[in-house]
Amino acid sequence: MHTATVFAGVDWGSIIAKILIAIVILLITWVLARTVIWAFGKLAARVPALGDTNDDGHSLGATLGQIASLLVWLFGLIAVLQVFDLGEVLTPIQALLTGVMNFLPNLIGAIFVFVIGALLAKVARQLVETALGAVPFHRWLGSSRDGEEGSAGVPNIARTLALVLYALIMIVISIAALQILGISSISDPAQRMLQTIFDAVPNIVAAALMLGLGVVIARFAAGLLGDILEGLGTDRALREIDAVPEGGSAVPWITRVVQVAIVLFFAVMAAQLLNFPVITDVLARVLELGGKVVFGAAVIAAGFFVARLLGRVLSGTTAVIVRWATIVLFVAMGLTFMGIATEIIVLAFGSLVVGAALAAALAFGLGGRDAAGRVLERAQQRLDAPAPAAAGSGAGATPSDAAAPSSPSAASAVSSSGATFSAGPAPAGGPSTTASDSGPSSSAGATGTPATGGSSSVEAAIDPAGTPAAGGDDAPGDPTPPDLPPTETPPADPEGSDGAGSDTATAGSTTPETSSTQAPPTKELPAAKKAAAKKSTTRRAPRKRSGGTT
Repeated sequence: MHTATVFAGVDWGSIIAKILIAIVILLITWVLARTVIWAFGKLAARVPALGDTNDDGHSLGATLGQIASLLVWLFGLIAVLQVFDLGEVLTPIQALLTGVMNFLPNLIGAIFVFVIGALLAKVARQLVETALGAVPFHRWLGSSRDGEEGSAGVPNIARTLALVLYALIMIVISIAALQILGISSISDPAQRMLQTIFDAVPNIVAAALMLGLGVVIARFAAGLLGDILEGLGTDRALREIDAVPEGGSAVPWITRVVQVAIVLFFAVMAAQLLNFPVITDVLARVLELGGKVVFGAAVIAAGFFVARLLGRVLSGTTAVIVRWATIVLFVAMGLTFMGIATEIIVLAFGSLVVGAALAAALAFGLGGRDAAGRVLERAQQRLDAPAPAAAGSGAGATPSDAAAPSSPSAASAVSSSGATFSAGPAPAGGPSTTASDSGPSSSAGATGTPATGGSSSVEAAIDPAGTPAAGGDDAPGDPTPPDLPPTETPPADPEGSDGAGSDTATAGSTTPETSSTQAPPTKELPAAKKAAAKKSTTRRAPRKRSGGTT
């Protein structure tokens, strides 16, 4: 009775109806869940991107189908709870579902934009790759490898550019999808990154074009320079000086250096366009150092060329010394221009030069002492030797000047052979002093000045016609006139003058003249000998009498 009273107020009809409704909702939910799983499975089979499997072995389509089926079950259970009016349990679930439903359109829109963008990027990639595939980039870049473009080891410029374009489009689509989702914590940093990349895209494109243009120009310049060098016979000239081995060629190396230098120059410009100061500074330093190295190498090569020429001009040990000295000098100059350890190179070169000079000085000083002594001895002998007497010259020279003795010894020989020395005719009533063969004597002239026979100048007497007097056999250089005998005395001056022409010295006479005064023989002094030798080469000027002729 009591139990019947309890269930009497229950509306069994409504409860049964709600249960039936809940069962129907669950059945519908199960069917929908299975349908969603089947639909995503079919979609994954048709879309390759959804068919990729993860680490668990499930495909992306299967995972998405499972998620969708769970969402269907969630909605079905919420509907069942609403049928039974369970508000306390339904309120949090309803709040969750409200947020999911509000986010679901954004999610669907983001997925749609991403899928459409991926398709667009794929089409653009294929279009660019096909269009650029007809451009012969491998020829422009000077690819020397065999095989078609795109094969193993051969770069494919068209495919690379297409992939770059595809990546840029996907970045744009991804940022747009994130903005549709409305997740600011993810979309805002991604949007700023995209803006930075897009701001740098023009500079990147300009730098890439600049670098590609540099590569093309470098290739063209290298080919042109190679043809010019081959036409000038550079390899042949270098082989003649043994700078290049037989069968080798320096032209490819020269063209390669020029090509690298041009590419580096354009790389510096490209880095400046990218606004990368660090890379620009590094490339500028590399280019500067490369220029110094090239210039230094050119100086060293010129040094070897000059050394080879000098070695051919010279011969023997001198050629070897000059050749190696030239090489060392130019190598030091080249390394100095390169800027590689300048102080060490200068110190080493200076030490080498100073050491060589010191070694040469020591070698000459120690090994050449005898030779240096002989050289100095010969120089001292030349300084101590007397100067040879000069022959008399000038206007008015007579044969008597040439016949006069040229040294004190000759004068002594004349005196000892019995020559008669006369200082000139004495005045009337005056004493006359002569020297016989017994020895030199002195006589007083017109002025009363005694003349010493040993120290006076010996002169040959000449007649008015200028005929030299005969000399003795002992008088060197005194020829005997053919018209006068050796014992005769030339006639006196017709006018009786006592000038220079009246002074006589007769050689070979054995009859001494009479004189009023006989001077004792005197010893000739060295100074007197020198004076006699000096005067013998100079013609004494004739004295002029006050009243007549000379």
